[in-house]
Amino acid sequence: MSIMKIGLLYGGKSVEHAVSIRSATNLYQQMVLAGHQVVAIGIADDGQWYLQDTSGLQASDQLPLDTMADNRLLLLPGVGISDSKRGELLELDLCFPITHGNYGEDGRLQGLLEILGLPYVGCGPLTSAIGMHKNLAKQFAKNCGIPVVPSTSLSNRDYEYLNGTSSIASPLLLHNLSEESDVQNRPSLRSRTALSRLVNHLQDTLGSSILLKPETGGSSVGVVALKQYNETTLLEALQEVGKYSETILIELLVTEMVEVECAVLRKGGVLEVTKPGMVVDPLGKDSGFLTYGRKYSDNRSAYMDIPAPIPLESSKTIRQYTKTLCEAIDVRGLARVDFFFRPDTRAIFFNEINTLPGMTVQSHYPKLIEAAGYSWPDLLDVLFVSALEERSKHKQLVYRLEKQF
Repeated sequence: MSIMKIGLLYGGKSVEHAVSIRSATNLYQQMVLAGHQVVAIGIADDGQWYLQDTSGLQASDQLPLDTMADNRLLLLPGVGISDSKRGELLELDLCFPITHGNYGEDGRLQGLLEILGLPYVGCGPLTSAIGMHKNLAKQFAKNCGIPVVPSTSLSNRDYEYLNGTSSIASPLLLHNLSEESDVQNRPSLRSRTALSRLVNHLQDTLGSSILLKPETGGSSVGVVALKQYNETTLLEALQEVGKYSETILIELLVTEMVEVECAVLRKGGVLEVTKPGMVVDPLGKDSGFLTYGRKYSDNRSAYMDIPAPIPLESSKTIRQYTKTLCEAIDVRGLARVDFFFRPDTRAIFFNEINTLPGMTVQSHYPKLIEAAGYSWPDLLDVLFVSALEERSKHKQLVYRLEKQF
């Protein structure tokens, strides 16, 4: 493939800002080694875009995110990205957004790049939004006949109602407390009664061990595991998780299971699915899930076992589930799909899909795709060609009619 000029977007308005920089640093080095020109575009915590100077960057250096006013970039719909100081457009062949979390992989940035008229690596706005919203992704999986972990949802505003500081309960909470289908006609419930009923309902439907997640979160940020819970501990968990998302996903805490993951790559319009790898975390039983710190700590003991040491038929089923879901939501470019597998019963449950997986040196997607035979230059070539093909198809769509009268 010819040398390309790539706009590498990283940082962003997200709690995963730091992880994004680490992913971008690794990607930058790999793209430079493959011979491509890279224009580093840092997105600050406040959402402003800045051109970064990488002229003196060493192989071991982290990408900078300087927010000097002279480096600020202007976004011009239908035109592209302009340097505010010199008033010149950045000449880019395409963009590679590696901005994890909200405002980065939830479809908003992807939609903005389409408005700017710039081709980009990865899934489109709708697919990105589905992947980011865990409960929505689970619904798509269920509709495809893929088993999912039992769960329910609450609004983060329900914490205030359950704590007695608000008189308004969301329909999500009322649904969890009502046996009637028309929950909107239910009278308001006293907060303490509601909290007690909620605990009983969760214990009846999900059991005594649950996992609470930000419904639009990633990298295990804000996740709380409760192996036993009561009214007090549940309220505390709702308060913590509600800091990160408008909606809180409450799942059965999966035990006696291992986590297996597949990498997905769209090549020539065809989805390729790698053999699943297994996440091995010797300390995982202490928390019930792989925490943010154990995912990204340089001295973590968790690692990927590729291919996963599971029966061949189970591996085939997981790969087929992965392909089915990714086709259903129109995955483009790349994605990583995570499952739970129970060795004794061979039960398989969909966990989540990540439409912009991490690219740090510890991240699972690069390891899975490498085991499938893709070197970094090979992977980049496929992603760049796929991005340009999607842009070409997009331009062929009819968005306006010629004057008819």
